[in-house]
Order: sequence, then structure tokens, then C-alpha cells
Amino acid sequence: MNDSGQSDRLDEKQRRNRRDRLERVRRWAEYVRDEPPEDWGPQQNAVVDAQLESAREADLSADHLERIRGFGEEAPEPDTTRDASRESDDTTSPAEGT
Repeated sequence: MNDSGQSDRLDEKQRRNRRDRLERVRRWAEYVRDEPPEDWGPQQNAVVDAQLESAREADLSADHLERIRGFGEEAPEPDTTRDASRESDDTTSPAEGT
């Protein structure tokens, strides 16, 4: 059984998700650049506060946290050669984006 079609669909979904995330980052950067901090500051604080609260509510044990940290230290470095070629396809320079 050949699952290359499934792999191709997954690759396309990941490319689409990356483009969508980059577009959201660009829009937020424009908003922050164009609007006063009084407008976007409380929004950013709400996001950060929600993330911190979510982390607190996860209620992980100290042992579990150490296992997670240990895994991160032992994990091999990702192969970025493939991602680098994708990045060049998915990004534009600031001059192109305006």
C-alpha cells in the first residue's frame, strides 16, 4: 500500500497552515505598528494571561515536568534543510508585503 498521496496531502496542509500563520503574524505586526499601545496592549496582555492560566490549570506534577524537560534536552535537532526551502516559498520581504 502506497501512502504517498496521504503524505502529499499532509505536506500541503502544513504549507497552508504555515502560510495562514505567517499572514496572521503580518496582520498583527501591522496592527501593532499602526495603532497606539493603549489599543493593542490590553489585547496582548489578555492572550499572555490566558496562556499562563492555561499552563497553571494543566496541573502537571514536578516529575512530569522534569520528564518533559528531559525529553527536550535529549531530542535530536530537527532537519531544517527541508524547512528552509519551504520558508523561502512562503515568505515575502517587508517591502514586498506592503
